[in-house]
Amino acid sequence: MTRRHKLFLLLAAAALIVIGARHVYLAGPGGNELRREAARIAHFEGELSAIRGRILTADGQVAAWSERCYDLVWMDSAADPRRVEEIRAALLKQFFTGGAPERVPSPGTPVKYELTARELEVADALAQEFPELDIELRWERRHGENTPEVGTVRQVNGMERGVSGAELRYDAILRGTPGRYTVMLDRRSRWIDSTFRILTPSRPGKDVTLDPADLVKEEE
Repeated sequence: MTRRHKLFLLLAAAALIVIGARHVYLAGPGGNELRREAARIAHFEGELSAIRGRILTADGQVAAWSERCYDLVWMDSAADPRRVEEIRAALLKQFFTGGAPERVPSPGTPVKYELTARELEVADALAQEFPELDIELRWERRHGENTPEVGTVRQVNGMERGVSGAELRYDAILRGTPGRYTVMLDRRSRWIDSTFRILTPSRPGKDVTLDPADLVKEEE
């Protein structure tokens, strides 16, 4: 065996030793942090909004309630200008008679609020074609006419919170208890629907019936 052959075998053996040591390191304690980081990227855990309870008047009329609404949301800035124009053209054709948005919205920005049943079908098809788009569910609070004592709510982290009137006074009763869910994300941070799991179901808020004392408090 020549000196050159011996040198080659020594280098090959050294490389195998290094590779083997690296594998042992990653399979043991050295890979724990890498595995934790991969789990953080692949898994997402979030909060399930609870349906807010209704507010009823003393005679049983519904004065405040929450309705399920769907928005079409731009999830990705889509750096490729040609891709952006393609999406804008699709939005213009399906939703905007006066022209699609001139600027690309920031990620998470709705481009179409409160989709109708027909628009929801169209939006779902667009979201399948363009991963940059997604459909998001939210709850919209509705109030009956001539019920100023009911007050108002505000969206806080996807949950409706009372800020005035009966909405504020009975907020702890009306807002219910949020749940938790987990889901796997793809490389674009989009949900993989088949992996969605409810960890803790949400509990809806309870209804509240106003009495004459509530009206007196508001008038004062």
